[in-house]
Amino acid sequence: MALAMTAMHDRDELKKEASLSEIQNLYFKFIKDNFGHFYEMMSKQKLTPNDAGKALTQNKKSIEGLTENLDEFLDVIDKFWEGVGEVAHIHLEDMHGNIKGIFGGDLFPSSEENIASKCGIYTDTLVLPDPFLRSKHMFEHYPQESLSNVASNKK
Repeated sequence: MALAMTAMHDRDELKKEASLSEIQNLYFKFIKDNFGHFYEMMSKQKLTPNDAGKALTQNKKSIEGLTENLDEFLDVIDKFWEGVGEVAHIHLEDMHGNIKGIFGGDLFPSSEENIASKCGIYTDTLVLPDPFLRSKHMFEHYPQESLSNVASNKK
């Protein structure tokens, strides 16, 4: 019984390290700091995310700019979730009044469908995977030369 009480105490203390809102804000600030300028360009030119991605693969210099620090970027994401993943998980577990939906499909929900409006009727909390971690294995096995060849063949 003492071990159970200690575990519950430790769990509560861990939860106090960061709120779910703080975790989300830190994560999205990091993403914005790294990709915000691409989002601004996409918005100014009224492109879809898919169109912006295609435009970025049109020349070798933009591909190199995106991929040169990719390993470091993914490492920071890995370390972030190693540090706060358990805290976030505990917060989600303790949301007893919520009906949670966990996306378990492809790498990430389609940009062509609004998953929140599709599932919002049934759930009030949607848990989505980190798209960078979900696609990390692709980055590891997809040679950069292939991306450069895509840019070369477009010309």
